[in-house]
Amino acid sequence: MMHHIPPLFPPPRLSPKKSKKEAYPQEFLALEGNLYPLQWKIIKRARRISLHIHPIFNTIIVVVPAPSFQDKGRAFVRQNQAWLLNQLHLAKASPAISFQNGEVVSIVGHRYTICHSPTARRGVWIENHKIYVSGETSFLSRRVYDFLKTHAYTIIYPRLRTLSEEHGLPFKKLSITETVSRWGSCSSTGAIRLSWRLILAPELILHYVMSHELAHTQHLNHGPLFWQLVDKLAPNRKEAELWLKKHGLALLKAGKP
Repeated sequence: MMHHIPPLFPPPRLSPKKSKKEAYPQEFLALEGNLYPLQWKIIKRARRISLHIHPIFNTIIVVVPAPSFQDKGRAFVRQNQAWLLNQLHLAKASPAISFQNGEVVSIVGHRYTICHSPTARRGVWIENHKIYVSGETSFLSRRVYDFLKTHAYTIIYPRLRTLSEEHGLPFKKLSITETVSRWGSCSSTGAIRLSWRLILAPELILHYVMSHELAHTQHLNHGPLFWQLVDKLAPNRKEAELWLKKHGLALLKAGKP
């Protein structure tokens, strides 16, 4: 059952043209006595309605091609309540990667130990396979989180550029994002967006997602020619997809309580 009740937080807007006064009311889905917020996400290139779970806030993200698909989206949510409930349970049970003192963090397959250095005045830095963090203990996890999110560009961009040049697949620009509904995207203009959390995965996984998005610079669909190009760029695609299916939630929850 879906409810319209006062929002717990400002509701998402279905269209960038909507003003704050025209914002859509927050909707919730009732499952096993709990209310889960619905977040509508418009992706014009989406060929179908899809559902995702935000692993931190337990928000149900409904992806639709246009605002006019809202009714169909609600029906799709109702039809898939059992699947949603299972995904919510999995998200709750999935272990998170901790960013606390002494914990080991893997960055593209290389292991780094987090070391708290409270008296230092250098912020966060990497040295000898250690991530040093200055300042108070209460800010340690957040500082590591912010550092890795910023550091991701310096790791991903050179790899993406090399892959692009090797295969003659130019892209317009790279943006590093904080997203939970997809690992990456590519616009019709060749602008690629990748989740910063991909640096927490093995090199093979990052390579696959980069290959996937670069293939979209030639094929803005998921047709046979697209997958043929992806398999050429990333021969271990199936292995990477299985890894993401098994460990993806842990990446999305990294650094969160």
